[in-house]
Amino acid sequence: MNHVVTTRSPHDFLSVVPYLAGYLPENSVVLVAFEGRRTRGVMRFGLPADTAIGTGERHATSVLGMFCRIPKVDAVVAIAYTDTRIDDRLPLGPFMRAVIARARFSGFTVLDALCVAADGWGSYLDPECPPGGRPLALITGSPAGRQMAGEAPVAPRPIEHGATLPPVDPMLKEAFDERLDTLRDALDDVMGSDDDGTMDYGQEASDLVETLVDFASTVEKLLASPIPPAPELAATAVFGLRLFPLRDSTLLQVAFGVAMGRRLSPVNLTHDPRHRAAADQTVAERAAAERVEAERATASRLLAGIGPRPDGERMRRSIDAWRVLAALADDLDRPPLLCMLGWMEWALGRSSVAAVYVDEALRIDPECTVAGLLAEAFAVGHLPEWAFAPDASTPDAFTPDG
Repeated sequence: MNHVVTTRSPHDFLSVVPYLAGYLPENSVVLVAFEGRRTRGVMRFGLPADTAIGTGERHATSVLGMFCRIPKVDAVVAIAYTDTRIDDRLPLGPFMRAVIARARFSGFTVLDALCVAADGWGSYLDPECPPGGRPLALITGSPAGRQMAGEAPVAPRPIEHGATLPPVDPMLKEAFDERLDTLRDALDDVMGSDDDGTMDYGQEASDLVETLVDFASTVEKLLASPIPPAPELAATAVFGLRLFPLRDSTLLQVAFGVAMGRRLSPVNLTHDPRHRAAADQTVAERAAAERVEAERATASRLLAGIGPRPDGERMRRSIDAWRVLAALADDLDRPPLLCMLGWMEWALGRSSVAAVYVDEALRIDPECTVAGLLAEAFAVGHLPEWAFAPDASTPDAFTPDG
């Protein structure tokens, strides 16, 4: 949704920033990007752990280096949010002065540099800012903020709220658990064999094999189903996603469509390890092996955030579905789902929410390799390349954060 709001004072502007960002910023620095007089979006960064001059300057350089990647931006408003008190001067002064200096050095017009503290607010560029700052009531009582509140579907909440899993109906949970147990029994059947080595399993196990081979169809049914999905469908999805190869192809499917998911699925990217040495392979065998390696490289690049922008609306529908799956799952099954949610949020440029999911995955399973890798990427502020291109479905919703 596009909003036209005129702000005539800094406190009016501060009242609308949470609506521009989609969350209540806390203990962070927020850069609001402008193209002329129009906002292009919001970037949020954590505050430096050490605000000494040298450390603050390095952090400011990193922050502005990321901000420079936003296209068509020529001005910025920098805002420090902190739960410390102002006392006789605005907190985080050395760091914010470094942010201002780096922004100007990078060619941006600094429209303002503001601080919202526990007991007041002020501007680092205002020589008449009183020692204790200005009252927060000016922000909460702003007509501009009330206008945005009247138009917004929900009030902004802290970032952590975006990663809070929804409650589930006890009857749905019971049916989900029963179906999951059935699928586990079927897997045991598939993995077993008769004494002569031949496979002999029932219809349930046969259906399971067919479902896993064409797991993309299960994912599409999930995305098309109401929320919450039927317990049988939810259990099938959670069971399949415990298999690592299916998680990667499923992420690519929800991001880029079913054709991409099938193209890069483990079924299509597997070649027999018993192949002969390359020198003895036929031309057709070598061509097939090269195709597989090329497709695997494509999958790796997309998972790393290199490539075309995902379908934003499809991703948001997927997040709604996966939040229910994660809420239904027990701790044994939940970390992979949380990691997938983290990647989806990251792919949409929302690293702060993504980090909450990944931290929860690591809390449940400190040895979760995927969660560890994602946490490392988020810690250094890595964002996908497509996060810096406008989303055609929501042109003013550019809100990547680090």
